[in-house]
Amino acid sequence: MKRNVFVLVCLLIFLVSSHVYAGQFLPMTSGSWFAYYTHDSADPANESYLIWLTSGNGTIDLNGKKYKVLELISSDDPSGFSANMSIRLFRSTAKEVYSYGANGYEHLAFQNAPQGTSWIYKNIRGGETKRVIEQTGMNVTVNIDEAPATFTGCIRTCGYDNANYPATKYSCDIIKPGFGMIRSVDFYAPNAPIITELISFGSGSLPVSIPPQ
Repeated sequence: MKRNVFVLVCLLIFLVSSHVYAGQFLPMTSGSWFAYYTHDSADPANESYLIWLTSGNGTIDLNGKKYKVLELISSDDPSGFSANMSIRLFRSTAKEVYSYGANGYEHLAFQNAPQGTSWIYKNIRGGETKRVIEQTGMNVTVNIDEAPATFTGCIRTCGYDNANYPATKYSCDIIKPGFGMIRSVDFYAPNAPIITELISFGSGSLPVSIPPQ
C-alpha cells in the first residue's frame, strides 16, 4: 500500500529553494519547485512522490515578519500532482531558516553553523525537539532526472526528543546552503526509516510528470 506523504514533518522544510540568491541561506524564489521520491526502507512498495512549490503569491506578514508561502503537493503517482496540497510558511536569513508552525509560533528550523551547534524548540507534539548539526562539508550524490548529480558543501542536521537525547531520534536532513534540501530520513514514522530524496527541480510551470523511481 502506498504512503501519503503528508506525514513528513521535516520536509518542511525542508526545503525549498531553487537558485542561489545572495544573502539567504535558503532562497525561496517564487515559482521554484523541488520534486522528491519517498520510500519505506522496510518495504519499498510503500512509495510516494511530492513537490515543494514556492508560491508566486508573494509573502504573508505575521508579527512583523514576512514569510514565503510553500505548497506541498503529494501523490502516489509520478504522472500527476493535482491533489493532496498543504501549505507551510518559512522565512530565511543569511544563516537561518525559520518555520511558522500550526501551533502559532515560529521556531528555528535550520541554520548554517559549525558542526556540533545545537538548539531546542517546542514541537507540535507538545514536547521539545533538540536539533544538532552533525556534519558539514558533505558531498551527496543523488539521481536528478535519472542522472547522477553531486551536491557539495552540504550540512546534515538531526532532530531528537530533547527529554530522551540522544536515544530518540526524529529525523536527519541534508541541505545544500543556497539551494535546498537534498535528502531527509524520518526515524519516527511507522516502518522507519522513511527516506525522501531529491529527484528533480526547476522553476516556472510544474512538470506534467517526474521520472518514476
